[in-house]
Amino acid sequence: MTTMAFMLHAKLCQRVENRLAVVKIFIQVQNKIFRQLLPFSVPTGLLLRFAAA
Repeated sequence: MTTMAFMLHAKLCQRVENRLAVVKIFIQVQNKIFRQLLPFSVPTGLLLRFAAA
């Protein structure tokens, strides 16, 4: 029973990591698009706050 619990926990952790990786890529793409739309240079920190909101 313990090994089954560890396997389920490992699968759950892997799914969470995969979803976080997808979110990270999505934010990077969104930041690139946002940068292209702005006619002026924007600090990176501002973009991260904008994407997180």
